[in-house]
Amino acid sequence: MAPRSDASENRERMTPEEAFSILGNELRVEILRELATEARTEETVAGGPGLTFSQLYERVDATNSSRFSYHLQKLTDTFVRETETGYKLTYAGDKIVRTILAGTYHERPEFEPIELDGLCPSCHETTLRATYEDEMLVVRCAQCELRLLSFLLSPAQTKNRTPTGIMDSADRYVRDEYSMVLDGVCSECLGRMTNTIRPGQEPVGGIYLSVHSCEQCGYRVTAPVELCLVYHPAVVAFYWEHGTDIRDESLWKLFEYIHSDRWRTECLSSDPYEFRVTMTVGDDELRVEVDETLSVTSVRAVETRIINDETS
Repeated sequence: MAPRSDASENRERMTPEEAFSILGNELRVEILRELATEARTEETVAGGPGLTFSQLYERVDATNSSRFSYHLQKLTDTFVRETETGYKLTYAGDKIVRTILAGTYHERPEFEPIELDGLCPSCHETTLRATYEDEMLVVRCAQCELRLLSFLLSPAQTKNRTPTGIMDSADRYVRDEYSMVLDGVCSECLGRMTNTIRPGQEPVGGIYLSVHSCEQCGYRVTAPVELCLVYHPAVVAFYWEHGTDIRDESLWKLFEYIHSDRWRTECLSSDPYEFRVTMTVGDDELRVEVDETLSVTSVRAVETRIINDETS
């Protein structure tokens, strides 16, 4: 075997083009698949021994050991690391092989359109439609075709799931993703995310959007500023006390809150941006103020019945 080299030093010297060119061989991809299979077997615990040279050689379709050794060494330090007990995937190797197994590079999702209950903020139609467009799951108004939401859709998400199951999966993923975004963490590369506020565009006026961008990979997530409040404990408790778990409401159903009298949003300042969102359930209100970073700065519960009685 060739002597081991410093993996981190190798990766620093290597360009992205050089790294991806390493994968342009069927045997090398097969080696990565076998190491991934070994890593996820029930018998293998986290940090297991990996596979020795001979064990790995026996599992792949190599014509001879010299050819196998050549291709294995091409992978070593970038996608595979050699340890005292055997070969294992590096972080980069693990990420790339999971993407391959998920079908991201060579498959396309299959998704039948499905109708959803919701509210169009433009024409107030109560039927929405989810379709697969340009590699994304898109939710539009069934009447005016306004695009309300769009999610990246993995090929793996559509396998062994009904259309309803696909929607539930996408909703769960995006909710968790946005929770990370609010904490300043990119769901794609775990880099740092920052946000800017901008007014929404017609045909839906009077709204404000928060655009979150990753400083490292450039991944962007755009959402109404009010969406951040769905994760706040005061908001969750307010709705829980009124018999609703708002965390169970799908993202497209939340438009019924954000773009109706249930939630009233006031822009208190534009330099810097500050907002007050008043939520109403029956005779009770919750007033929440957020700044331009979407941090909650004030929470106030108000019983409107008491206010009305005192002013009458």
